[in-house]
Amino acid sequence: MLTGNGVAFVLRVPATRHGDWWSTQGWWIFAGTAAVSLLIPVLAQGHISSLLLFGAAAVAVSGIYTPGIMLLAERFEPARRGRAVGWYAMALVDTLDQFPEHHPQRGALLQILKRLATAVEKYQDPKSGLWYQVLDKGDVKGNYLEASASCMFVYALGKAVRRGYLPASYLAVARKGYQGITTRFIENEPGGGVNLRGTVSVAGLGGNPYRDGSYEYYLSEKVVTNDPKGVGAFLLASVEMETAEKRSTRGSHAGSPRGVLGNHTEQHTKLCS
Repeated sequence: MLTGNGVAFVLRVPATRHGDWWSTQGWWIFAGTAAVSLLIPVLAQGHISSLLLFGAAAVAVSGIYTPGIMLLAERFEPARRGRAVGWYAMALVDTLDQFPEHHPQRGALLQILKRLATAVEKYQDPKSGLWYQVLDKGDVKGNYLEASASCMFVYALGKAVRRGYLPASYLAVARKGYQGITTRFIENEPGGGVNLRGTVSVAGLGGNPYRDGSYEYYLSEKVVTNDPKGVGAFLLASVEMETAEKRSTRGSHAGSPRGVLGNHTEQHTKLCS
């Protein structure tokens, strides 16, 4: 996606009558915005900011962006899938890095991020610190805590605090989430390896057989171990938490509790090996 062919592909995606891009896959939002954000200084049209702004306009009363916006059909996915929102959160934070300080839409993107962060904190499971496969239905039978979404939210919140996009209070949300990840999803093997359990393998819309984006559909996909979408997000989250720990240590000479962050560098190194 970050190659010339990838950028060319993004630019060929037809816009809606609103001038926005659309996708039925959360990963596309992350990859597409990452690719095109590199071109922000030279793009005459604000397609990428339009995409993000429209995504935020789709925020429902619950405060959470609805993934899989089908703008051409002008309908919305009924269920709010955790990883799709996680892709969106990461794309939003990473895109802000590329926006010039005085870009006319930068302030709007920061406000979107704040509203999204408020909703992400709201739907964090208070006991485990994690997030559910369907975010706003944690108390509904069959729903489960999901690894990749949790890792994505930890990364997005941690980086947003480090970059000054969010108040420092959100670092506590990220740390609680990271503790939940290492407690529930990280599995140490006898030979020294590390596994990340609890990632839903795939989810999408349309196709044959038709995927309707319902609550029942999202609970029907299998949950696997060491899926790249989960492992990659865990590595990003680990780097942010390690950075936060080092910054805290330099500032207070106290550091973060070792039980939460003490061995995460070793864990994500083993996942890469």
